[in-house]
Amino acid sequence: MAIIDRSGSIVWRMGPDYRTDPAMAELGQIVGQHHPHFIPEGLPGAGNLLVFDNGGEAGYGTPNPSAPTGSNTVRRISSRVLEINPVTFEKFWSTRYQDRSDTVFLVITSVTRNACLTATR
Repeated sequence: MAIIDRSGSIVWRMGPDYRTDPAMAELGQIVGQHHPHFIPEGLPGAGNLLVFDNGGEAGYGTPNPSAPTGSNTVRRISSRVLEINPVTFEKFWSTRYQDRSDTVFLVITSVTRNACLTATR
């Protein structure tokens, strides 16, 4: 994800290698991101980045038997939504969604808002 100014210069970016910054490493590799947007003023978390992460395969790293070229080293079968401070990359909360045949798992975790909710259907 990136913000590009009118001249075409990148003025902010997150990724693609999440190992380059300790705060990004804490977030974990984002795979299949879409619909990033800033939370508007007047709403809880105003100014933070909200992004959907579909999961799948991505990442860079040391080659291994399942990723012999060193790409697609991260695999996650769940989707998630993240709220991130775009300056510090601190994660405020995330949700994780996973569908396993007839059971759906939804986990909502708040890191700094001191709440955790787990719902299973």
